Amino acid sequence: MERAAELAARAGDEVVQGLVGFNRAQIAEWRGDYTRSIAISEQVIALGRRLRLAHLVIWPGWFRGKALCCLGRYGPAVDQLTEAVEVCDRIGDRAWKSRLLNTLGWCLAEIGSVRRAKEHNALAAMVAHEVGDPEIIRNSEINLATNHLALGDPERALASFEPVQRAVASNDDPFMRWRYSLHARHVDGLLALRAGRPEHALDCAQVGVEATRRHRAPKLEARAHVLAGHALLTMDRRAEADASLAEALGIADRIGYARIARETLRLLAESARRAGRRDEAERHDARRRSLVTAAMRSLSDGELQRQLGVEESAP
Repeated sequence: MERAAELAARAGDEVVQGLVGFNRAQIAEWRGDYTRSIAISEQVIALGRRLRLAHLVIWPGWFRGKALCCLGRYGPAVDQLTEAVEVCDRIGDRAWKSRLLNTLGWCLAEIGSVRRAKEHNALAAMVAHEVGDPEIIRNSEINLATNHLALGDPERALASFEPVQRAVASNDDPFMRWRYSLHARHVDGLLALRAGRPEHALDCAQVGVEATRRHRAPKLEARAHVLAGHALLTMDRRAEADASLAEALGIADRIGYARIARETLRLLAESARRAGRRDEAERHDARRRSLVTAAMRSLSDGELQRQLGVEESAP
């Protein structure tokens, strides 16, 4: 991509420069370099608007929204993703609309607005099935499974997840399978944890750590470490749990991934309380509350603020 950027600049072809810029923004977000991804995305969006090319507004808008969400800048993230959906509607694009609705659903779930997230993911799934693209179908089904699980309905979560499992096993269409198979393994672990099978959840997490490292996906690696820590804590293997959670927090702090930092701090506080280390637990809780407060400042939507604020009072 760097070489392509040099060639496009030398040729003076702005359209190709925009396409290369989007790919660079995408790679930066995948690798956890959110500030770089946002900066490149903004350059491409400005170019797309000047050239009146909708795809150079929609595509980088998608990754700018993802990166903002990871950094806990939820208000701008929701605004960016919503605007990109609206552009899709104006030009009649359905495939990218499904992706954006799915990402908007993920972002709302990161905030804690699970019911609104489910509405967006259900619409994303409907559009994806109309389009017939396996990748966007699988991603919407994965998000719906996590929504049902968060809402306390593991049976519906499993019903949403079973087609994903079949698709991952069959590998009929390899496009982006590497990415959604990482998400699928994580959901498998979450379902196992909810079903009282922490050993299987730990297996999923350990395989996930190895796979995410191979793909250089630090956000997903941190998530896998959290799953491992949660499973180990459930088995009362506290020292190992603390080690996994420390790995997760280290990655989350390095890349700035806000939600994983909050989730990790909550579990670390729980582990410390179990061990009678009350001062340590309070330090973790205090830091988590400060992260929630900072994230709330980015939101102007009162309902989203309230839903995110529930985290502050959660044990």
